[in-house]
Amino acid sequence: MQSEFGKLPSMPQFSPLNNLPAPVRALVRPMLFASVGLHALLLFVPFPNANQESKPPQEKTVKVTQLPSTSKVTGAKPTVKPSLVPKSLVVPKRLISRPQSAIPPIPSQTKPVPTESAPQKVQPASAAEPPSAADPNNPLNTFPHFPGAQPGCLGVPSCYATGKDLAIVSSYFEKELPNKKYTVQPSPPESDRKVYEISKDGTKQFLSLIFDGTSTLYVLADAPRSFADLQKTVQIPPEFTNNILSQLSQSVSGSELSSDLNPTPDIFADPNSFFTSLGGADAQGFEVAAETNPEVESLKLVQGKTPPQLFSSFFNSNLQSNGFESTSIAGGYGGGDLYQIKKGSSKPFYLNLVPTKDGASTIVVVWRSQPV
Repeated sequence: MQSEFGKLPSMPQFSPLNNLPAPVRALVRPMLFASVGLHALLLFVPFPNANQESKPPQEKTVKVTQLPSTSKVTGAKPTVKPSLVPKSLVVPKRLISRPQSAIPPIPSQTKPVPTESAPQKVQPASAAEPPSAADPNNPLNTFPHFPGAQPGCLGVPSCYATGKDLAIVSSYFEKELPNKKYTVQPSPPESDRKVYEISKDGTKQFLSLIFDGTSTLYVLADAPRSFADLQKTVQIPPEFTNNILSQLSQSVSGSELSSDLNPTPDIFADPNSFFTSLGGADAQGFEVAAETNPEVESLKLVQGKTPPQLFSSFFNSNLQSNGFESTSIAGGYGGGDLYQIKKGSSKPFYLNLVPTKDGASTIVVVWRSQPV
């Protein structure tokens, strides 16, 4: 059907491409369409709005400083292209490095750790000091020993020996003793022995110098000593007296050390094995004290402990800790247990644990020689 107006005249088509040669138009048209498409895509690319740009950077720095380690911050990779990130959102490097001054100190690391080891270093004077120094009031503590002399000759701890001649040793003491404020009175000289009575502040002892053919021995005692005396002398080591017997009353749980250091014969089941005289009243009615065997060094009474209990709970561990060796003697003595006690080169002595007549307590008897 034709329009009532008839056929419209055709509009002339104008394009700058029409003036280009045909080969060029074949290349330009595709490039034009590609350019239009790229511009259209740019219209849909998101840009940060004004609210994002106005946020202060301090809100992100708080999160960075709370991280436990700085390595996690420096290793993170951004998910947005650097060209699109505003400068106001870039975290400064000084905040990532976390200087030491920005980290608050931890109070628990600065507090000193209390220690309780100091009181453990304190030792009793009897265990840490030699017997001569245990009593500061003993005027003989300043006794000058001969240089290089060794103790323990002939198994006696208080006997000292040196390879020097008798004349050299005696000359040393004759000079040094007065220098230490000792009063010295020499006895008549002998061919192989010199004896000096020395005193200081009312305390008197005898210094015996003995030459045995190769060495000079000297000993300080309550009486002059000869070579034969030293050969048969048995001296109880001071470690046993000071560190064991003196601690008996404090260390034995549930027992009490009698104040009577010489228990009377009536508590023994067999008193004649320990006393040469039982004492009592004489013909005139006077009381006579009992006399112990001369080889007995000491007697002590421990109540409430039988001999096996006392040895296992006290003596066994204390003898070992002080370097003593104990050997049980078969058959015992006086109805009680008998032990040979020895330390180093010292002569042995004997510990006799005897039950009382009622069997409830123990009498501690220390012998210089083995009782028979």
